[in-house]
This record gives sequence, structure tokens and C-alpha cells, in this order.
Amino acid sequence: MALIAAGWRKPARATARSLRAHPSLRPTERFGVTAVEAPAYRHPRWWRRLWSVVAGSVLAVWTGAITATIIGFGAAWMVIRLSEMLKR
Repeated sequence: MALIAAGWRKPARATARSLRAHPSLRPTERFGVTAVEAPAYRHPRWWRRLWSVVAGSVLAVWTGAITATIIGFGAAWMVIRLSEMLKR
């Protein structure tokens, strides 16, 4: 009665039966497995490693410059704001 009073009702759609719950519903056919040779790992060329180091360094400097600019403007704004408050 509490569930009905709370607005509970049975789902309108039927739920699918799970294959894990019913072993008799599992397919009896098994899929064949074939072995496939994977290509061997190749080390990257020296120029690709050099390009990665250069690109990573440029990105690090660029990100650092943006971060330093934001922090610098924030600190300058805070100093100016606090100085104005002290003058009052």
C-alpha cells in the first residue's frame, strides 16, 4: 500500500531476460579464435624525438608565460586595490 501511495507502478515495458541468469538460454555455438601476428614495435626516428622535445619545451614556456601574466596582473590589481583602500 505504501508503494502505491508513493506513486510506484510496474514498468510499462517488459525487460529482456538476461543470458547470465538463465544458462539454458546461452548459445551453444562457440566462436572460433584465430591467432594474428602483430607488427613488431618500431622505435621512433631521432628527428621525431627531437621534434617532441622542442614542441614540449615551447608549450611549457608558452604556458608558463600565460600563467605568469595572469598571476602578475592579479597581483598588480590586488596591490592597487589595497593601496586605494588604505588611502581612504
